[in-house]
Amino acid sequence: MIDFASYASGSSGNLYVVTAGAEHPVKIMIECGLPMSDITRLPFRLSDISACLVSHEHKDHSKSARQMAMHGIEMYMTDGTAKAIGLKASEYHGLGFYCPAFLENGASIIAFPTHHDSAEPAGFMVISPESEVLVFAIDTYYMDFAFKRVDIAAVECNHSYEILKKRVADGELDKSVADRVAHSHMALENVVGWLDSCDLWKCREIWLLHMSDDNGDARVFADTVMSKTGIPVHVAERRCLK
Repeated sequence: MIDFASYASGSSGNLYVVTAGAEHPVKIMIECGLPMSDITRLPFRLSDISACLVSHEHKDHSKSARQMAMHGIEMYMTDGTAKAIGLKASEYHGLGFYCPAFLENGASIIAFPTHHDSAEPAGFMVISPESEVLVFAIDTYYMDFAFKRVDIAAVECNHSYEILKKRVADGELDKSVADRVAHSHMALENVVGWLDSCDLWKCREIWLLHMSDDNGDARVFADTVMSKTGIPVHVAERRCLK
């Protein structure tokens, strides 16, 4: 089995936890973009975390990476991300694209390339010992791959091209800013297209991540994705602890 929980999502910080395995479950943190003082207030113990994955070096995803490593958490990321954060080789496990890393209970992690203005950004597949698959992708403006099995999809849905276009036309948003957003974060239209390309017959839930307050609409985006897929949709909140 595999489960997903969101504790922070957005430009002020990101942190998610995947639980993988039925008989001997492991907890995998994805992103550590909160201060350690906030992370220690979350409803789990750091000692319960078997691994922490970091998608890229921007602070809203990696703020506490060094402190996590100092606490003995096994850190996983690409070499480019680790170098940009400033981690030593002894402080992380390097992930090569498409090369699985195995955890103690048989769960595995596979990194794949994403598209963002950072050194070597990655999305992740987390595969449980029972072969259930979670696909996680954030801070990427499109996805290169269709997946043959997805049990949980956790994907950025930051804005829509329609909203960006309207805000530019209304003088609320500079076109250069809109262009930067469109080429660094995932639009609703691209999310729908990617989901349509994947095999979702076993998918039981979809999470929409990193939604913009100004350029997104949680109700409309969730309704749109649910109407296209027929799968329950959750919109990740900015913070679960205020």
